[in-house]
Amino acid sequence: SIRPWLHPDRAAPGALVLLEEVTAQHEAEAKRLAAAEELAATQRMAHVGQMAAGAAHDFNNFLQVIHAAMFDLEGDPRHEEALNNVQKALHSARDLTRAMLRFGREPSDQNVAVDLVSLLQEMQRPLSYALGRRHRLEVRVPRADEVTIEGRANRIQQALLNLAINARDAMPRGGAIQVVLAVDGGQAVLSVHDTGDGIPPSVRAKLFTPFFTTKGAHGSGLGLNVVKTVVEEHHGQIAVESEPEQGTTFSMRLPLFVPRPRHPDVESSS
Repeated sequence: SIRPWLHPDRAAPGALVLLEEVTAQHEAEAKRLAAAEELAATQRMAHVGQMAAGAAHDFNNFLQVIHAAMFDLEGDPRHEEALNNVQKALHSARDLTRAMLRFGREPSDQNVAVDLVSLLQEMQRPLSYALGRRHRLEVRVPRADEVTIEGRANRIQQALLNLAINARDAMPRGGAIQVVLAVDGGQAVLSVHDTGDGIPPSVRAKLFTPFFTTKGAHGSGLGLNVVKTVVEEHHGQIAVESEPEQGTTFSMRLPLFVPRPRHPDVESSS
């Protein structure tokens, strides 16, 4: 602050400049605002969880109606493959709604060995349906018979579906979407690549933030956050590479399954 000041030996008026150290106050205020924002985000997530549980209950009822209606179509060989795909999709949706209904509880599903090659083969047709006719799905798997991780197949399917839908939305004019499975350094790498316009660096930094979306009213801002959560549940990492006019690649790196050694029974000596 600046105050008028008169020197005792000079007639001309002067000014007194006072400097105050306020760095600590600014840092404290920044921390307070960050904590308040984090608390608000936590409260919103809790509210979303409660809403999701209620929506899952009603959605589960609709699934039962669809499942019952399928019986009228069974027995017609022309629809056998389509019915099988619908049945698999219904089972995945059922598992998802059950997970939503368990929101806030301890997870009850146990991790098991999951073969990603078989998982991709089973998901190829349902994914093609989800992408629509303007988009072509290309799936590439390694020559190995199996690429096995430890986890939950339905959660990997959920993450893969979210990434595929995002790739579709990034290519409104259509095109090819590649899903590639590879093995690298003791990890399974499951990648989804689109040929859209790419993602600017400023947006890339916020991609996995809950409720952040570039789709306006058409997006929830939760899809990529779900993907990140699934990958972390499997002790993996999620990475994104994007170049302007070259498209975007999301890669899930998941540890390969290592069978636990069986310890031989120790015979007791008499």
